[in-house]
Amino acid sequence: MRLLHGVVRLAPAVAAVAILACSAAAQSRASAAPARLVGRVVALDDQARTLDLLTGVGHALRIHHVHVPGGVAIKYQGMETSMSRLTRGCTVLIACGGPPSRPEATTVELLEVAPGAKP
Repeated sequence: MRLLHGVVRLAPAVAAVAILACSAAAQSRASAAPARLVGRVVALDDQARTLDLLTGVGHALRIHHVHVPGGVAIKYQGMETSMSRLTRGCTVLIACGGPPSRPEATTVELLEVAPGAKP
């Protein structure tokens, strides 16, 4: 009977630990998923290989400062192109990894050239 009382008292603690462990695992999986950003390039630094991307949903606008590593292919109409092809005002799709505070591009696709730029 004493053993049963001990098990009954221990059960809520075991359940709480299990819930916290599942919650932590779900958060780590969610943060590891790559972000996909679609937006307009508002600033570009060719030497540092960074760009500022203006994105928006509804009335919320965000500027994402994204680093584009040297090995990342930049595609336009299915073909690889160079970073110099990206200009202010063009629309891009970027898949990012890393922490949200320092996103790093894993893929970059030029969707639309800037108005007035040569295609």
